[in-house]
Amino acid sequence: MTANNKVDVRLDSATAAAVNDGKAFATLAARYALAGYGIVRSNPADGPIAFYVVRWGRITALASLDAAERFLKQIGGRA
Repeated sequence: MTANNKVDVRLDSATAAAVNDGKAFATLAARYALAGYGIVRSNPADGPIAFYVVRWGRITALASLDAAERFLKQIGGRA
């Protein structure tokens, strides 16, 4: 805490990037839901992150958040 009782909440660059990625994924997941699909991602602690789009029992694996964005556009989801 600082002298005026305010908490310093500055984030290091890795933490800030993780927060931004989390927000980007949450937004993307909402856009997939509006299109009638689901999307989940693997746990970063398990290695490289993978994304999985699901609908009607079909699973499509995607390697990155950018690939998930492109796939959403391909299936007719809104940008």
